[in-house]
Amino acid sequence: MRGERAPFDTPRETARSGRNGRGIDVQTAKENRALAVGLGGSCLAILTFLLFFLYPRWISGEVNPVLFRGTLAGIVLSLFLFVYAALFYYWFLICYWNNDPRGNKYFERADRFVMLGLILLVVEPAFILFTINLVDLGLFALGLWFVFIGLLAIGLWSFRPRQLH
Repeated sequence: MRGERAPFDTPRETARSGRNGRGIDVQTAKENRALAVGLGGSCLAILTFLLFFLYPRWISGEVNPVLFRGTLAGIVLSLFLFVYAALFYYWFLICYWNNDPRGNKYFERADRFVMLGLILLVVEPAFILFTINLVDLGLFALGLWFVFIGLLAIGLWSFRPRQLH
């Protein structure tokens, strides 16, 4: 199999312009895939923390059961959004290697999954603080999450592709 390479071994091609001339290359997809996997690992660490420290308190009735379950559901959903994003980045690399036109669709999907996963991951500290009845700190964390959402909206608005008339 000399001379054959897998999609993840593709050399960096900076001269090729993908995604409507915006210069997305294989290296970008590889870095984004690594980021999604790393964020998924962070979700696993948070899930482990929740189960190790808060599950016994949930069993004894010390924490709000609805908030505890919601926090667990949020972190599990965030984890799988990052896993799906990493999968779509991998599919993009396969499409790129095979000159498949579906590659841009997978890249866009992966970006959306990362964004949704980040939105859920960043609100988790507020949910954890509310779950253990630290309402004042939970409100502070929730306020910071709303700042994050505002900055995200500003960024999405200002970096959106312009329509030419």
